Amino acid sequence: MSPLGFGLGSNKAFGVGNQSLLITPQIAATPLLHYNFSNTSCYPGSGTSTTNLGSGTYPGTLTGTGATFDSGSLGGIFTFDGTQPTSTGRIIVDTNSSVNSLGSAFTIEFWGNIYMSDSVGGDAAFILDARNTNSSSFPSWYLYETDINGPPRILLQINLTGAASTEFSTTKTFTPNQYTGWTHFVFGRSGTGTNQAFCYVNGSLDNVGTSLYSINSSHTKLHIGNNSSGTQQLKGSLQQIRFYNRALSTEEIYESYLFSKSTYGL
Repeated sequence: MSPLGFGLGSNKAFGVGNQSLLITPQIAATPLLHYNFSNTSCYPGSGTSTTNLGSGTYPGTLTGTGATFDSGSLGGIFTFDGTQPTSTGRIIVDTNSSVNSLGSAFTIEFWGNIYMSDSVGGDAAFILDARNTNSSSFPSWYLYETDINGPPRILLQINLTGAASTEFSTTKTFTPNQYTGWTHFVFGRSGTGTNQAFCYVNGSLDNVGTSLYSINSSHTKLHIGNNSSGTQQLKGSLQQIRFYNRALSTEEIYESYLFSKSTYGL
């Protein structure tokens, strides 16, 4: 149930006296970082510059090869060909460390169509990498598709100084060596205590856990679609990416999914 006391759906009528209000699902207010590649204020359709639609000033630069913008798909998406290690393409966002240091309560949300590789020996393809360089990895965090030590899944890894790290991943079964289709992924942490780590897939709770560090990094770059060295490019497409320095509620996550799902044919 939502805070107003009615079940969430597409549009809901809510009576107040003799008035009837139409409640429309929407994304949560004021993300710290919000990249939506179908919005020309974020990416105009050409060139190398991107602009944050969220509350901070976090400009990005498109660089390298194997990352292309498709204005004819869903109003605008970035597609990464995933040819490792030669496709170096990615968007490098200047975060001034604030996006990379979200603290003990945070939410990372994105829409993606991700190729779930099931390779011999395991592999990794980066969706987001909050490191300046691969060699300066602690403390830091990154989000990637992997089949290392398990089935294909999306995994969030948070690293502390001294090489300590925690990992938290989706549990949903994805068909190996195929694309997921457009999917809404949400990872977050609600602070301390039982089940403070959470993951949602298409608006539904997918996993909870107690073992996930806070994000406290001094790195000043965020790499979208590849790792910080440009050697482990994602195979797939991204459109919307949002970061919050708080934990979104179940209702907020579901409403965000409802707000956008028809765009992706869901």
